[in-house]
Amino acid sequence: MEITLNFSVILTEIIFILISSFIFLIDKFVKNKNYAFYVTFITLILACYLILFVPFGEFTYSYKTDFYSSTLKLFLIVGTLLISLISYNYLQYYINLNSGEYYGLMLFSIVGAFLMLSGMDLVTIYLAMELMSFPVYFLIALNYAYNRPSLEGALKYFIVGSLGSVFILIGLGIIYYFTGNFYSSRNFSNLREEFIFKRTLSWIYFYSYRFFYKTFFSSFSHVGS
Repeated sequence: MEITLNFSVILTEIIFILISSFIFLIDKFVKNKNYAFYVTFITLILACYLILFVPFGEFTYSYKTDFYSSTLKLFLIVGTLLISLISYNYLQYYINLNSGEYYGLMLFSIVGAFLMLSGMDLVTIYLAMELMSFPVYFLIALNYAYNRPSLEGALKYFIVGSLGSVFILIGLGIIYYFTGNFYSSRNFSNLREEFIFKRTLSWIYFYSYRFFYKTFFSSFSHVGS
């Protein structure tokens, strides 16, 4: 089976990575930090256009865009636009937080979320989840100048998230042991015997539990800090 390298499918993610890297590079040399907001806002609008008008397709066996993933990506972009608009005045008031790093980290986190939505194998989904989580660690700690416990919250999230990652890797290893691959669409076709099916299914449940634990519940570890 021929490997498909359709770069137009991952064009949105490439633009996000380039723009966020550009923000990180020039942020120290620009005094007016509001530029990052406008650059991020334009980038998100461009991403909406690409998602709506770029045809669906695949990039190798690990990434695929379809109606379902594209719809969820649009919801993510709309939510990010709202967050950017809401946080704009907040960052103007807390001047030490008003830097390009805030928007750059946010774009990197969106890249991870996009890869999770379109990932076709468990390894891609796991790496995308880590890419989405790591910028959040820094975003939580970004407010330490005004709120010292935010640094503690970021450390808690990092420790709990790392623990969740360990169990996810264990689940991945067990699933690969019984199925012979990491492709979610092929796993069940390789389960011939009922005993193996039940055991692997239990590990898939285990993997899913740790997955949702890391992506959702551990993000509240900074609350109350």
